[in-house]
Amino acid sequence: LEPSFARAHTLWGIARYAALSSAGGAPDLRQVQAARDALTRALAYDSDDALAHANLGGIALEFDYDWPTARDHYQRAMSLSPQAIEPYAGGLLLAGHGAEAEQQYRRAKDQDPMSLGVRMKLILTLSVLSRPQEALALLDDLELMAPGNPAWLMMRGGLLLQSGDGPAAMVAIEKARAAMPGLPQLVLVEAVALDAVGRRDEAFQKIASVEPVVGPRFPYALGQAYAALGEADRA
Repeated sequence: LEPSFARAHTLWGIARYAALSSAGGAPDLRQVQAARDALTRALAYDSDDALAHANLGGIALEFDYDWPTARDHYQRAMSLSPQAIEPYAGGLLLAGHGAEAEQQYRRAKDQDPMSLGVRMKLILTLSVLSRPQEALALLDDLELMAPGNPAWLMMRGGLLLQSGDGPAAMVAIEKARAAMPGLPQLVLVEAVALDAVGRRDEAFQKIASVEPVVGPRFPYALGQAYAALGEADRA
């Protein structure tokens, strides 16, 4: 109806990019280019579209492994909209700049204290930075804000594992399993927890039970689980 409506092109590109990011496995390069073209087209109509810049940054980083180009898009987005701070922080984390990512996520949290997503990503960042106790303290606040979310239990199990408390991790994971039975990623976390409490055979049985599903779709998660069990070749 209105071919020069910039935001329509932006949202089309974002939808395509989101589908690519959630698919797992090798990306369809034609779809990557289609998403990039839509976002570039949006900027041709509105060069100040922060959303288009932020998502072009994500595509440059996730599919081209081009951090300088991604950073330029993120920083342009940041100059146009305060909300761009969250995707910029995510780009920093993905590019290996964990300390800077933490700073930006904390700024995003100050901007929007009620955002559960920002808090969750800050917890993930602290985990990446090997600071599970600080992450657990933030998770306590998250659970007070949105009680009963089984995702928090899965996160708690992973953080407790990281801090070396296998038995407590098992308790959290068993509660999460009751709420989300059969979730493949949770089964992998449970396998690592079983190994941590000396139940290695059961751990491998758990991995084997989900490997046909997880292997093709989330190979990185499967590799992480094997690495955590010390199986370097399989990882």
